[in-house]
Amino acid sequence: MKKVDENKAVLLRRMAETLIKKKSLQEKSQLQEAEAMALIHELQVHQVELEIQNQELIEAKSESEVAREKYTELYDFAPSGYFTLSREGDIKEINLCAAQMLGKERKYLKNSRFGFFISDETKPIFNNFLDKVFKSHSREICEVTLSVNGKVSVMVQLTGKISDNKNQCLISAVEITEQKLAQEEIQNNEIHYRMLLELATDAFFQGNINGDFITVNSVAIEQTGFSRDELLKMNMKDLFSDEILSVQPLQYEKLRSGEVVNNERDLIRKDGTTITVEMKSRMMPDGTFQSFFRDITERKQSDKELKRKLNELGIYYELAITRERKMIALKSEINMLLSRLGEELKY
Repeated sequence: MKKVDENKAVLLRRMAETLIKKKSLQEKSQLQEAEAMALIHELQVHQVELEIQNQELIEAKSESEVAREKYTELYDFAPSGYFTLSREGDIKEINLCAAQMLGKERKYLKNSRFGFFISDETKPIFNNFLDKVFKSHSREICEVTLSVNGKVSVMVQLTGKISDNKNQCLISAVEITEQKLAQEEIQNNEIHYRMLLELATDAFFQGNINGDFITVNSVAIEQTGFSRDELLKMNMKDLFSDEILSVQPLQYEKLRSGEVVNNERDLIRKDGTTITVEMKSRMMPDGTFQSFFRDITERKQSDKELKRKLNELGIYYELAITRERKMIALKSEINMLLSRLGEELKY
């Protein structure tokens, strides 16, 4: 905004006073025309500048009022709650969203103690938060539960910062009730999921994209002979020999394409013994893979034993058939000889 030079205004006033004095002392003399015209011009310019300055002041005031109205609207209708608290925790300023969180009209909330609206369980957290803001002058964050009329209302995250005058705390409050409930549900689901994994009859392995284990269940520990800590430092390929992997490599590409991969491999346990496992693996939406191992060593041995017995029975059968065929042929030869001799056939 243009500002009129105050020294110039004083100088013009003094020039006008001097000319008036000259006129009163020299009544018969007239002001020189050039001098009078110059003074009038200067006065006119000064008047114009004053008018411009006055108009700019009016416009600036109008813009300031518009800006203040916009600020007030933004403050009141912001989706977050805003509080201004004193060192004692009294509410000095509060917007509409914050008033709704506390369940009262703003006129009843000003100068109220904010701590009254915080649940007893989280009140020590808030007191420590407010104390830190005023002592450290740093931005602090905490989570508390608001209690309205003795009932739990909402869970909020408070972010506080000391004001410029150092005597008040500016606080924003964001409701996190749904977020916290969702987190609790996720945690409960995770606990339930882990319980199911622990109750599973098959070994469970979860690994990252590189095959490093990040989760295993108790059956995996029992099946491999490694402790949980040991397994979580291992990779999937560490459970198999190089010979096995050269013939049956781990098929990560198929997993990435969304296929469910089934394989049978010989797994080397910690004590060096080998078991045969049936693996069922798939890639999860988060980029990790999950594999279930079923120990089929006994089943494979039973299959081998069954095949061995079947082979033996086959041999016995062939021997029996051959013997029977030989007996039939022998009986036929005996009958032929008896017929030649004219004797009665025996078979």
